[in-house]
Amino acid sequence: MEKLISINGMKFTVSCDKEYDANNQPVIEIFEENGCPAGVISVCIPSHSFEENETALCGDVPQDEVVKELERQGIANGTGKIAHSGYGTYPVIKVTAEALSA
Repeated sequence: MEKLISINGMKFTVSCDKEYDANNQPVIEIFEENGCPAGVISVCIPSHSFEENETALCGDVPQDEVVKELERQGIANGTGKIAHSGYGTYPVIKVTAEALSA
């Protein structure tokens, strides 16, 4: 069963089956309900030391809302950590083993 999250009132399915080449962070992709790619909501930050299965949410989404949605669906959990890159700050989340294997 696909898990749907809501971002700004729109529904998306989530995929976590890829990793960034630079540091093996999980990539979080979202797709429209019809399967069309809608974007990537994670951001690769090679300079940050992520723990296993951790990644950062990009700044283009309402970060607090997205963390709550990912937690609600059992896709990821907030860690309370922040990754810094340039002038940006990005919440670090830990993708669940279930989401990685789906």
